[in-house]
Amino acid sequence: MPKWVLVTIIAAVALGAGFLAWKIFFPDEEARIIRMLDDTAEAASFERNEPPAAMLIKTRRIEAALDDRVDIAIRVERRDYERIMEKKDIVAAITAGRRAGGKLKIKLSDASVKISGDKAIVEATAAVSYKNGDREFSPQEDATLELVRRDGNWLISRVRLRSFMEK
Repeated sequence: MPKWVLVTIIAAVALGAGFLAWKIFFPDEEARIIRMLDDTAEAASFERNEPPAAMLIKTRRIEAALDDRVDIAIRVERRDYERIMEKKDIVAAITAGRRAGGKLKIKLSDASVKISGDKAIVEATAAVSYKNGDREFSPQEDATLELVRRDGNWLISRVRLRSFMEK
């Protein structure tokens, strides 16, 4: 094999590895937002009898993703729930939900991000699975989240969920 071919292959591999490292360590804003929302959804999920230390760590991760006040609107089975909640009230509700037991899994998919200055809108599908004793549900929801950038961090400021069945 000619030396120039070997050098070209090595250079291409080095450039590819460099590009991959750049994307991992310096993601674009859309990737940062999606990663933060995935991390928050994972932190909001819980298993039955989760250890208290794990509950605390996950609760702190959620708290770090929220703006001081979050406008929440949920429409499920023709019922509307709309409220502006303080971060501390959201954390208290999450803690109460964890203590009630059961199992909750939240997963976002098909997320699209639109950024305008220090604001972002994320459209996604939220799959929610909950089971506690005989109670069980697994709705798919249209999710619209609005985020604001404060001190370089993206924070959730508005959450809108609407059941697919409500369309």
